[in-house]
Amino acid sequence: MPDLNSLILENTAFQIIFNLFGGTALLMYGVDFMGGGLEKASGKVMKKILSVLTKNIFVAFFVGTVLTMLVQSSTAITVMTVGFVNAGLMNLTQAVGIIYGTNIGTTITAQLMSLKLTYIALPIIAVGFYILSFSKKDSTKSLGQAIMGFGLMFLGLKTLNASLPYIKDSETAMQLFLQYGQNPFLGLFVGMIATMLIHSSAATVALTISLFSADLISFYAAVGLTLGDNIGTCVTAQLASIKANTAARRTAWAHTLYNVIGVVIAVIVLRPFSGMIEWITFNLLREPKAFLVANTHTLFNIISALVFLPITKHYVLFLEKIIPDRRDKKYGKGTLDRLLIDTPVAALKAATQEVINAAEVAKNMLNDSLISLIEDNESIIDSVLQNEEKLNIMQTEITQYLVEISRKDLDSDQSARIPALINTINNFERVGDHCEDITELSRSKINRKIIFSEKGINELETLYQEVMSMMNECCLAYSKDDAELALQAAAREEVVDELTLKFKEKHIRRLEEGTCSVQAGVIYLDAITHLERIADHLHNVCLILSEGRRNADKN
Repeated sequence: MPDLNSLILENTAFQIIFNLFGGTALLMYGVDFMGGGLEKASGKVMKKILSVLTKNIFVAFFVGTVLTMLVQSSTAITVMTVGFVNAGLMNLTQAVGIIYGTNIGTTITAQLMSLKLTYIALPIIAVGFYILSFSKKDSTKSLGQAIMGFGLMFLGLKTLNASLPYIKDSETAMQLFLQYGQNPFLGLFVGMIATMLIHSSAATVALTISLFSADLISFYAAVGLTLGDNIGTCVTAQLASIKANTAARRTAWAHTLYNVIGVVIAVIVLRPFSGMIEWITFNLLREPKAFLVANTHTLFNIISALVFLPITKHYVLFLEKIIPDRRDKKYGKGTLDRLLIDTPVAALKAATQEVINAAEVAKNMLNDSLISLIEDNESIIDSVLQNEEKLNIMQTEITQYLVEISRKDLDSDQSARIPALINTINNFERVGDHCEDITELSRSKINRKIIFSEKGINELETLYQEVMSMMNECCLAYSKDDAELALQAAAREEVVDELTLKFKEKHIRRLEEGTCSVQAGVIYLDAITHLERIADHLHNVCLILSEGRRNADKN
């Protein structure tokens, strides 16, 4: 039978393990839950921010900072950035700027953890739960989720801190901390590995704050852990870029090298850097000891950004040189990156861009199909058929991608976007089908040496010009998300209908007069019918856009 001392030691060990790992798990879940709520609550803001991205590095830096502050997840924003670059929606300079800002934005979590808010964790959870459970508006529910996650984060921190007295009561544990808890280089290694394994810089920083506040590790060791955390967080971006294109891999390495270089410099000047943090904390900000770790995290990333911002152009050139370009096998400029699925606002933007790309393919098909018909250009028929195959593939991939997004936790606006996008791509695919049918008419016309009358050709060109104008306006309206322009384009459908009816009547008269052959007449009538149906599908697209824009404005 075990003696009393062994039972006490065993109980202490279990308390340390349960509180340490349980608290860490709860903290990680709280940060993730809060981030999800903030992301949904700030969805419209994120959409606006993403839409104003420019090549200006300072704008991108601001965007990265704000987005990470809103979402409270540097990992999510970094992965999203890699996905955007892989999708062709963002260039490397923009991505680098966002990474600078992301590293600063994520330090807000550490600053929050330094506040002594663990005692109100349960009331915060209660408030968030009731808002989440009883609110009817999506935005309010998302806010409730964010508040609840905020409380869970501090409950996790409270549970984590509960293990510290047991550590102090354990002679073995204290000896380990006395022996190894003073070494900044060991701290750097542990911080790096821990963040790599748990994929949460917030958890590593929280543990560092707790250990340092309990005097279990020195400030130098805490600085080392914090610096290691900055390197460890890069692993997610590296994993995300493994199967991505060259630009995305450059983005992932931009993040990694940026943090590694910053850490190396900080380690070289460790003592003056640590002294500066202490002076700023105690003398300039007049904050207590609890803020030292958080301020280390914040100031390190601010200083790194200030150093790199002026040399970003050279940094980008360096990345392009060490990571040479390679040919990407994917057709065209595909934007459907699976890295974005967990961020619905970004994934929907990518899906929308791919629908715009599909519209451009359909537009090219419309232009080429009419050239093949009017000019008897057989060589261009193969181009139309290739684009038809491409458009079919795009429709399938877009639909599958949207189905994946639909399985995520979406707000009402995001949920409404999915069927609208599916209907839109289906209509553009049908446009492609009609263009393919027109080329089949062209092939028949060429093979049978059929000649259209001058009047027939003029009518086809007139109708084509009207349909093409409708297509151009439709594509422009969709790319700009302009409901007014969409309605303007939709109105052209009546003109197309009137012209179609008018030209059919004229053609019948030509047949009666014998100025047009029956064989030519059949192909002619089929051609203008296909053009009319193309206009119908474009009309559908415009109405979908207009209705979606109107509903979004209401919400």
